[in-house]
Amino acid sequence: MKRHVVLLGLPGSGKTTVGRLIAKELSGGFADVDHDLEQMAGCSIAALFEREGEGGFRVRERAEMQRLLEQPPAVLAPGGGWAAWGENLAEVGNRAFFVYLRTS
Repeated sequence: MKRHVVLLGLPGSGKTTVGRLIAKELSGGFADVDHDLEQMAGCSIAALFEREGEGGFRVRERAEMQRLLEQPPAVLAPGGGWAAWGENLAEVGNRAFFVYLRTS
């Protein structure tokens, strides 16, 4: 992999499932950002939202994505709202190929 693959989509669109499949096919790594944040915080995403509000959660999410983007290229699955918050997409620049998963 030359660049990261960042999967975008609403919650439940299959980012984790598709991400694992793509990572396997490309022989690369995979990161589910929500899962990583839950592990680091020791609580669910819902509990993080309740404790820190959306702003606090988004700061954590942004920092984790920035950390992952500094690692070797992998398939990354941020939360469903990551792409709509602040300058997140612009900050990634050409370090990643974006794929939007749309489901009915």
